[in-house]
Amino acid sequence: MANHIPNMRVGDEYTLEIVIKKKDGSAQDLTGYKFWLTLKAGADLNAAAALTDDDATLQYSTTAGDNPEDDVVGGVVYLVIPSTTMKNVVAGDYFYDVQAKKPGADGEGIITIVPPITEVDDVITVFPEITQATH
Repeated sequence: MANHIPNMRVGDEYTLEIVIKKKDGSAQDLTGYKFWLTLKAGADLNAAAALTDDDATLQYSTTAGDNPEDDVVGGVVYLVIPSTTMKNVVAGDYFYDVQAKKPGADGEGIITIVPPITEVDDVITVFPEITQATH
């Protein structure tokens, strides 16, 4: 299991709760923030030939406030990947990260939320689906 986000299953809707706090522990207002989750089959951490985002197995994004459950001012956003998208992900182990982009940032203001630098080689497992019924 990945250390910082739950593992996934092919074909299941996947919901990732993202909570951001300021250094003093109070909620970060996330108005205008964009978040994305990226899965890649490999990560050559020491070479210029690392996989690009175009090579990602999955990259899914949301903007704070897109989900009716989001508490944007309270620092909580839900990134929900629909089952129709997860149906196309092949079971296996993937390198991952979750990133945030501050509002108005153009190539700046991007932060990696997880995994931390000390665990950049952490992987998430996408398990195969068992039941394929849709009714």
